[in-house]
Amino acid sequence: MLLRTPLFMLVFLLQLQATKAFSLEASNIQRLGENPNRESWTLMIDNDIFTPGTKDADYTFGMAFIVGGLAPSTNWWTLAPIVNSLDTLFGIDDARFAIVSRSIDFGFFALTPLQTNATEAIQDDRPYASLIFYSTANERVDALRKQAWQTSITVGVIGLPLVGEIQNGLHTLLNTDHVQGWSNQISAGGEPTFRYSMAHQTFLPLNSPHFEMKSTFAGSLGYLTQGSWSLSMRAGALNSPWWAFKPEVSNYGEQSGSSNIETNHAESYFFAGITLKARVYNAFLQGQFRHSEVKYSLDEKRIMIGEAWAGFTFAFKDGFRFSYMARLQSSELRHGQGDRYLLWGGLTFAQVFL
Repeated sequence: MLLRTPLFMLVFLLQLQATKAFSLEASNIQRLGENPNRESWTLMIDNDIFTPGTKDADYTFGMAFIVGGLAPSTNWWTLAPIVNSLDTLFGIDDARFAIVSRSIDFGFFALTPLQTNATEAIQDDRPYASLIFYSTANERVDALRKQAWQTSITVGVIGLPLVGEIQNGLHTLLNTDHVQGWSNQISAGGEPTFRYSMAHQTFLPLNSPHFEMKSTFAGSLGYLTQGSWSLSMRAGALNSPWWAFKPEVSNYGEQSGSSNIETNHAESYFFAGITLKARVYNAFLQGQFRHSEVKYSLDEKRIMIGEAWAGFTFAFKDGFRFSYMARLQSSELRHGQGDRYLLWGGLTFAQVFL
């Protein structure tokens, strides 16, 4: 009689679904551990021209190359000892969380004002700013509780002329006007910087074989000092772990921890999400220690900002993956020409090697 009750059947089906999901996730983690040489290469390209109706300004372009897997942490040239020590300090190296991926990430990005044909500093718009960076990230997963940690340490240099030279080199190839104001960028001439970040993802029970949703609490200390909360979803033919794709951890061109060494099978899905950030320090607006021709104080910028993004992913059985994403950020400056939203698009090309 009990087996015929709708309530019992609902509970039974939910428990069966949870057991299947846990078994699949545990087997994914075990399979990664059995093949420590598995790795992925990922190329990410951001540009505002990848979205309609935008101009060559604000977050104008960025590029990152990411190598993911378990092996990179053993190389002497990674920052693994630093990020591991910080993870221990903050108690993130909990034994319940198995390390499923480590990655290294290097790249650059640039931000410009709206008017780029003037050589003098533009005082009422966002400043020129650039970063060349290198980072190492850890990915830890608790399959039983459906939680994941992603932590990273990034070091880099802001204010180098190289990024502006790259931009103008691309403009030469495209036969467009050169950007004239890079001598006025934040920390012009170069200044070292860093950032430690952490993100805690929680898989939400509102899911099905073709739909997943998760929330993410994140924080960082350094050239971007902020806390955030994100809600994201993906829907379609899903065939990779829920924790493997993390658009919410992206900050401008830095994509730390966005490698995926598990996607070696076909899938396709649409994804979207929102993020609310409390950003108390932004070196690309407020500068660091060196003199900057244009910079803003804390009371001239908004602490609370929002982001929204949407895109799609196609992955193939041979391990190749392609994604497109459009991202919108609310205005961070309170006044002047710089008081406007940012809109840009990103392309991702990735290959998993077994």
